[in-house]
Amino acid sequence: MRRPFKWGNEYSVKVDSLDEQHKYFFDLTNQILTLLEHPHNPHLKERLILLIVKLGRYAFFHLDFEEDCMSRYACPGLVAHREIHEAYRNKVINYLRRVREEGADLFKLAEEAAEFSQDWLSGHILSKDREYIDCLEKNDVE
Repeated sequence: MRRPFKWGNEYSVKVDSLDEQHKYFFDLTNQILTLLEHPHNPHLKERLILLIVKLGRYAFFHLDFEEDCMSRYACPGLVAHREIHEAYRNKVINYLRRVREEGADLFKLAEEAAEFSQDWLSGHILSKDREYIDCLEKNDVE
C-alpha cells in the first residue's frame, strides 16, 4: 500500500486559500490510506464510505473554487483547465456510484480512490495549476 502524501513547498501555488484546500484534499486521501492500514476495524466499512463521499464532495468544492478564481481574474487557460477538472469530476462520480453498489469491495475502491486522487492532484498541481500562479499573484489573490 502507498505511503501517505507529504506536502512540500514545490506544491505551493502561492495562493494561501488554494494551498490550504490542496493540503486538505491530500489529508483526506491520507485518512483513507491510514484507515486501510487497520482492516479489522469494526467500523471500517462505514468510515470508508464516509471518507470516499467526503473526498468526492470536497473535490467538487475545490475544483469549482479554483475555476471561480480563474474566471474572476480572467486567467488564461480556463476552458482547458475546466476540461481537465471535468475528467476528474467524472472519475469522482464513478467512485461515488460504486461506493453505493451492493457487494462493492470498499477496501479496493477506497485504495483506488485515494491513490488516484493523490496521483491526479499532485500531477495537476505541478503542471496545470502552475499556469494560473502569475495571474492570481498579479491580482493579489490570497
